Amino acid sequence: MLVQLKEVKDRYLPDLDSIKSDVLRDLYAARAATALQEQMTAARQQAKTESLEQIKQQYDVSLRNTGFVDLSDQKAADALKDIGIPGAYFMALEKVGATLEYQDNAHGYLIQLDEQEPLSDQVYQEKKTSVQKDLYRETIQRYVEDFVASLHRIATIDLNESIIHKLKDRAS
Repeated sequence: MLVQLKEVKDRYLPDLDSIKSDVLRDLYAARAATALQEQMTAARQQAKTESLEQIKQQYDVSLRNTGFVDLSDQKAADALKDIGIPGAYFMALEKVGATLEYQDNAHGYLIQLDEQEPLSDQVYQEKKTSVQKDLYRETIQRYVEDFVASLHRIATIDLNESIIHKLKDRAS
């Protein structure tokens, strides 16, 4: 293979003055994101011992109570999106008092579960049967797996050649 250089072009590098404002903007944005992350982590730690109202006053931020959120309702999910919080974050909160933080490029959110809607008797009865069946199936499967594992540990396998030859003779 033969390669020949025919032309050399100078690389274009913009001068420092023309990119100075972009670099400063990016630097300030990175510093702000780092500071926001540090404050969010500190606020989440404080939420373990203090109320969100106290944290609100300390950081001079707004506090919004959403009330009960039914994420299967599209209107409620859209309202959360309008705030800027994906509904999946609400689904991650399982225990009353649980707190998590969410941060996008410009905002930080501290989300806390204050109360859960009690499970109705009808829904409980519907789910109870399904959960019992699943648990029974899992239990049986575990017993079988444990039994096979114990056999594997203690069993001795002897190969009976005469039976194998008889089966081969019948197959042919």
